[in-house]
Amino acid sequence: MAGELIVVPYVLGREGIGMGAGPLGLQADAAVVLKAVRVERIALSAPFTNEIGACFDLNRQMAHAVAGERERGALPVVMAGNCHTQQAVVAGLGAGDLALVWFDCHADFHTPETTESGFFDGTALSMTVGDCWTALSATVTFSTLPSGRRTSTRFPEG
Repeated sequence: MAGELIVVPYVLGREGIGMGAGPLGLQADAAVVLKAVRVERIALSAPFTNEIGACFDLNRQMAHAVAGERERGALPVVMAGNCHTQQAVVAGLGAGDLALVWFDCHADFHTPETTESGFFDGTALSMTVGDCWTALSATVTFSTLPSGRRTSTRFPEG
């Protein structure tokens, strides 16, 4: 199966800094190792004055890119500098028969009501199962992934 490398070099709506620099540094080598047919770089569609608006703009584009690859019969491989991009990957693949196993250094199961730091990426998994940001998540042509049996441990936010 041919593949496409989709690169999202952003963290909290900011390009190429902090964790967002990781995909830029790894992009060339990853394309060779994966034998990527194409490399697509997702970028903000317009300037944004707030990080949440910017993040959802990136997620809408990512969902479209992932869905396009699947329609072509290709395997999308995503390199991102943030946690919330997985919401867009789920949206692009469709939640139907999809399962998600989450390994990360922080919980990502917070909501705007439970977060103590306000770290947006800490709500990534909660968005994916429909526990928060539901109005904005709907703009990503998103259907939530059923949470099934949830088990989680509370970790400090990143």
